[in-house]
Amino acid sequence: MQVCLFCAGRRRTLQAEATDAAKIIAEYSRLADQGRDLRRFLFGQYCAGPTNFVETQVIVPPNGRSYKITHTLAHREKSEPDTLFICVLFDEEYDELTEAARTAARLRDIEIRQRVEAMRAIAPTEVRWQELSPSHQARFRDADLTPQQCWNWRPLPNRRRRKLSAVGKRGDAAPYRRFYIQIMGPIPAGVTLRHTCHNRMCMNPNHLIPGTHPENMRDMTEAGRHAKQVLAKKKRLAKRRAAYRRQKRRNK
Repeated sequence: MQVCLFCAGRRRTLQAEATDAAKIIAEYSRLADQGRDLRRFLFGQYCAGPTNFVETQVIVPPNGRSYKITHTLAHREKSEPDTLFICVLFDEEYDELTEAARTAARLRDIEIRQRVEAMRAIAPTEVRWQELSPSHQARFRDADLTPQQCWNWRPLPNRRRRKLSAVGKRGDAAPYRRFYIQIMGPIPAGVTLRHTCHNRMCMNPNHLIPGTHPENMRDMTEAGRHAKQVLAKKKRLAKRRAAYRRQKRRNK
């Protein structure tokens, strides 16, 4: 049996012998009455005010990842930073929650694949730049573009490019995703647009095909655009530059 403790956005899992949360809350209350700083004791953080105890229930995410486990009263953590939310979880119950989450994730993946296949079946063959409206054509850097070229978008003049990157402003859809919705129609929930040109600045609907998130990640890895691959490439280039400078100093 394990005990999940939540406090101010952090979680800690402890092994316990008590069979219910009431006994654990009583034990921690006794420690708090003795002046023990429980938040610092459990999470390594200093707690200036008193500590309250609330019993809650664990929620396992659909992907079944343990580090994303939350609880039913998570919305109260921000407003009650000095409160310890406690949940007693038996091993059998935890296994059932994890298996249910994984089953839900598999069903969701099947549903997303069905949506992707439906989008591919009704997608038009080709979109031409000349058929776009003047307002849509003005969003690109170049003119008279062919369906095979990348249609690189032009950022709005009153907004910084950093806030309108390929992933879009926080809370907004990516620029190419918004443009795809305007030209091609709505995108079902869970469907990802895959760049066949591997150019994140491209908004050409002919270069965007619907797919799943794992397929998009596989495309990124195969194209060498993963963060670890880019970092490794930068390190190799830095080593080559350092070796070139050393050799240049020796030849002087």
